[in-house]
Amino acid sequence: MKKKNFKWWIALPAAVAILPLIAASCEKKDNSGNGGSGQDMNKKLDQLDNGMNGNGQDNRDFTKTYAKTDIAKIRPIAQKKDAEIKQAIESGNTKKLDIVLLIAGEKLIDLSFNQSVWEAISQHSIQTKNITSSYLEPFDDAAVTKSYDELISGPKNVWVLTGFKHSYLFKKWLLNGNGRNLDALANSNAVVVGVDWILDGLTPEQQEKLKGKIITLNYKIEEAAWIAGYAAADFLAKKYPNAADREKRGIATFGGHPRKEVTNFITGFLGGIKNFNNEPNNKDKKALITSNPIVIDTNFNTENPAKINIVQNITKNGNPAIILPVAGPFITVVAKEIISSKTAQSIIGVDNDQSKNFPRQESLFFTSIEKRIGATIYRVLTDLFTKKQDSDIISDFNKTKKIENVRLGYWDEFVSLSDSTKTDNDKTLAGQSIVNAIEMFKKIVSQENKANAVKLLGIKEMVEVAPEGKTVKEVNGEILNALIKEINA
Repeated sequence: MKKKNFKWWIALPAAVAILPLIAASCEKKDNSGNGGSGQDMNKKLDQLDNGMNGNGQDNRDFTKTYAKTDIAKIRPIAQKKDAEIKQAIESGNTKKLDIVLLIAGEKLIDLSFNQSVWEAISQHSIQTKNITSSYLEPFDDAAVTKSYDELISGPKNVWVLTGFKHSYLFKKWLLNGNGRNLDALANSNAVVVGVDWILDGLTPEQQEKLKGKIITLNYKIEEAAWIAGYAAADFLAKKYPNAADREKRGIATFGGHPRKEVTNFITGFLGGIKNFNNEPNNKDKKALITSNPIVIDTNFNTENPAKINIVQNITKNGNPAIILPVAGPFITVVAKEIISSKTAQSIIGVDNDQSKNFPRQESLFFTSIEKRIGATIYRVLTDLFTKKQDSDIISDFNKTKKIENVRLGYWDEFVSLSDSTKTDNDKTLAGQSIVNAIEMFKKIVSQENKANAVKLLGIKEMVEVAPEGKTVKEVNGEILNALIKEINA
């Protein structure tokens, strides 16, 4: 689940140590004239023309702002692509990319989603000797829209758009002025890469105009969540193997919002637990869901005392051994509660390896359910650069110039689990359980049948639109509560 506010992590003592790093990074990007605070945004956008040559190309050197971190583990992937890229360069079969990362209403340095995208762009740019890649951090919706206006008349030919706000702001901008902006994009040399959001509702005529202009990347996170759920149940069965210990095998989860971006984590996770419980050999080792009924509306505001109290109670009630928070900054509330209570509880992170956000408390993390966003962005940029016809992600885009809406899962390395950072025997058991869960996933879902993974795994599908007379929260809540009832039987 994508976090909405990244100030949350400084609440823990562990994160204090990395405050200088964050400050230094922010200072560095501001000094470059790229990105920066809301007050500087208009000035910086107005300066987009500076540094361009007579052909309208951008010759400014932004390499000093390129990411020095590698949270997303891009470097090993880049090394594997090195020979392919060199061969493409030597043969002259490459496309010059002038990349901009446009972040909607959030910050680049978040130790998570946006930072991993910038790491991917940076690694690709260094590898292809591209000095002009840059990023922008518009501070509000109006500034995001102004960024689109400036980019459409500028030299940037790859726009990487991260942040859920793009799902409606970009569409609104695209269709504004009787389609004037849509026509401008269609007639430009720009390609838009949307990360973790969908552009929908276009007419067939509009889609035809935008062929070869739009790529969206989305992640079948329910697959990795299923693996995490199975692994969690397997781990607790190993740690507390006696039939009488079921209450010790408690697991809790909650979400910030009932929409699918959140509840797909939860339904996949519960599906994995249910599968483990239903295996004949595990009838005396079943896990128990303590967060019953499910809470999927904590929102993402950790300044709300009532919501904080709800999350604290979920963490404490039934003393769940493992907790999956899918509510952005509320992971800090869970972590603080565990630390203050001095319990042996574990956390499962989301989106990225969240143990890295808590370097002094990394032993809290059983695993994290990862969207491999940085890795997939790197792969897409590389395939655009080499004009690869047999791309495993955007082959149709490169061949037929279609609108490429990609949603892939475990077998395509779009989602995965982080290594456990538990300690001592728990680390050993967690590692074994994650391996067991992956093996079970592969046994149920072959690579040839990956398109049918949800059905094969028995994952209950969440709704995006509720039937008349009901809300999405009511429908998805009912589905999840029925699933919890089955698990706890």
